[in-house]
Amino acid sequence: MHDPLLATSPIESLYQQRLANPDRGQIEALQGLEWTSHNIALSSDCTTFAGRPHTRMDDEPRTRTIAETLRLMASRQGSLAGLRLLDLGCLEGGLSLEMARRGAEVVGVEGRQANFDKCQALQRYFALPNLEFLHLDVRRLDAETHGRFDIVLCCGLLYHLSEPFMFLRRLRTLIEDAGLLFVDTHVAPEDDAAVAACRLGDKLSSLEVLPSGGVDYPGRWFDEFATERGAEHPWDSISNPKSFWPTHQALRRALYQSRFDYLVDVYGTFDPDREQTLRREFSRVYCAATMRQLRD
Repeated sequence: MHDPLLATSPIESLYQQRLANPDRGQIEALQGLEWTSHNIALSSDCTTFAGRPHTRMDDEPRTRTIAETLRLMASRQGSLAGLRLLDLGCLEGGLSLEMARRGAEVVGVEGRQANFDKCQALQRYFALPNLEFLHLDVRRLDAETHGRFDIVLCCGLLYHLSEPFMFLRRLRTLIEDAGLLFVDTHVAPEDDAAVAACRLGDKLSSLEVLPSGGVDYPGRWFDEFATERGAEHPWDSISNPKSFWPTHQALRRALYQSRFDYLVDVYGTFDPDREQTLRREFSRVYCAATMRQLRD
């Protein structure tokens, strides 16, 4: 699929130069790391997954969906150039790299050392001037130290937190008044039938209420470490053994209470039937939230 944000980004030429002139020593070192999620192209014939079958990061449906949402809602004249973008819990850095390719000034934040090591290796390999990574618990971010951002990506993170509503209120302080928040998260199934249909339903509690900021939010607790993966798996939370998944409606309410007054559920990643099936099986949603639309 053609991406107009790539076509207008001068950073893309630097990226393509690296692919065309790979450093084989660095590639070998990168492939020697234990990549668990982000299959990133390193040359025309090498990726971080070293031949293991896995969709490349630049061809993932989620990557395309996020890029298209940013193009429609956050771009200035079809470009992300000059926009500061924060990628929360960036894992192995692949999504941060993809957004940097599109011209944004990207800061990826990762709290787990093993994942951050891969982010740093990726940064050294591509040497893009608009991409940096911080080794930090995302709950320690603050505007005074790290500045404010035009775009914040909260992908695969919110459902790992025990206090997601407090975190959303904190995020609001990191986003410019005309900024955009993109959220990709699991939500708590509303009823027992929906829990039974969810692949992760056996790790969820009964429906409960979590008070936060004077509002009661319904949702379900999820056992982070009660899995065969164990507490050290790079996809689990950093510290809390349980996380709280809000219901879809509770997530909307929390965003609104955090002063995001323009909310959009994002669809179009797959064809409608497949998308509905996946959303039901994984109880997962994409949404975009702004204080006002960025485009006049």
